Amino acid sequence: MKGLFLSIQGRLFLWLVAFTSFLMSGIGVFLYYEVRSLVCDSLERTLHSKMQIVRGLLHEENGAIELELSEVLSGEYSIPRSGHYYKVVLNGRALAASPSLADEDFTFAGRAVQFHGTSGEGTFDATGPDREPVRVLRNDFSFLGRDASV
Repeated sequence: MKGLFLSIQGRLFLWLVAFTSFLMSGIGVFLYYEVRSLVCDSLERTLHSKMQIVRGLLHEENGAIELELSEVLSGEYSIPRSGHYYKVVLNGRALAASPSLADEDFTFAGRAVQFHGTSGEGTFDATGPDREPVRVLRNDFSFLGRDASV
């Protein structure tokens, strides 16, 4: 057996195995990060579109600020512990929140992943209800002269 690894054929075989292992490991790491990036980008686009919907439901009527929730509550936000959450804060006071967050003091903040200072949007990794990890998109803006956050 010792003679096999000393021969040219044996050493070539070991180099081929080592090179193939290194190449496959590199491809695996590359694919992991590429797929992770694609999934995170898709998730953030989805969060952004849903945030725009919730923000679009905020309006003024007869001097009062209201949030038209019937459209939002008919979907995935109405199922408790669905993993889909929203919270609308106006001047530091919660104006509305998804039923899943009714009993939770969830601030929608955590470890910053990305922040777009010009648009007031920030993406965070946080711990949600039941201690599960959640990706949060937060948008701070001014609505009728008041500080608002979705």
